[in-house]
Amino acid sequence: MNIKELIDNYPKELDLTNDENAKHIEEAVEYLLNHTSDIKELEGIEEELIDTYKEQPPIFVLLAIKIAKRRGLFIEKSSTIGLAVFRQSAY
Repeated sequence: MNIKELIDNYPKELDLTNDENAKHIEEAVEYLLNHTSDIKELEGIEEELIDTYKEQPPIFVLLAIKIAKRRGLFIEKSSTIGLAVFRQSAY
């Protein structure tokens, strides 16, 4: 699957109360996270879609990209966070 297939295969309208739409969003987010290298690539795809589909942007895929960017940022940040625990002894 590629971005064009995401656009063609997923609904043109977005209904967040529809469980099937939520499932499709999750699938699209997972696809994007697994098939892009970083947040910059996702941002490039997002900009390209906005420029290409000015009249009727693919809201469904753009939302999936937004969610994937946030998750990607979280994953990127959480992998660089270190944790140190110090124990003070009581005197």
